[in-house]
Amino acid sequence: MVEIENTKVAAVFEHYPLHIQGKLFFLRQLILDTASETDGVGSVEETLKWGEPSYVMKKGSTIRIG
Repeated sequence: MVEIENTKVAAVFEHYPLHIQGKLFFLRQLILDTASETDGVGSVEETLKWGEPSYVMKKGSTIRIG
């Protein structure tokens, strides 16, 4: 099970079917790993935007998955 600090985001992930959850967790991890390995990105805030898990960087666009 993947640990998500934001309980609202975690609740959205839990509502997806298990076979979709795995794909979304993979995509989530790819976003977080890429951000941590890219100069200038800084921290990533995991939140909900329009009811979808969203990843907000200090510089750049918000990424929403769902």
